[in-house]
Amino acid sequence: MSVFANAFHTLQAYKNEPFGEPLAPLLPIRELPAVPPHGVKPNAFNLMDYYGTIVPAHQRGVKTLIMEGSENCMKAEGAGPPLNFSNMSATTASLHVYQAAARSMSAALPEGQELEMFHQGGRALYANEAFDEDACAVIAACGKKMEAAKAGDAGTMAWMGTEAVRRAQMKTRLPVCGVVKT
Repeated sequence: MSVFANAFHTLQAYKNEPFGEPLAPLLPIRELPAVPPHGVKPNAFNLMDYYGTIVPAHQRGVKTLIMEGSENCMKAEGAGPPLNFSNMSATTASLHVYQAAARSMSAALPEGQELEMFHQGGRALYANEAFDEDACAVIAACGKKMEAAKAGDAGTMAWMGTEAVRRAQMKTRLPVCGVVKT
């Protein structure tokens, strides 16, 4: 799932507003509708339509789901960059989106099969975090300004060779490489 779809859906979950029903809260999502109301075309920017109708219609039998983007990334509102990483509450909204995606994709699998779900993408540092010494050295060597790195590069370090294979097979991983609490 693309970063932009996730960002739009996270904003919707953050606002807790379903499309077309301003008085009924969106969260918690108890079930996904299988079909939109008669005569209504599904809207890809609506979390419920996307995972309730569009994904099941076009992504049946997919066994691996990769959610692209940051855990604290929302669609920005107003002028400026398209994505907003500044709100820690977006992490909770993202979890609701990921749960809807997992439910939708799991329901489309044949009985006995399980969905593998992965998350890839950096995130902004939270106010109580900083990069550790090694990460700071890598960022400096790349010539990237520290403020820009803090805005979206936490967790983007990649691994190669046998270390990549070893890390991919880990049952539990460290939350974000190169980040420490302050």
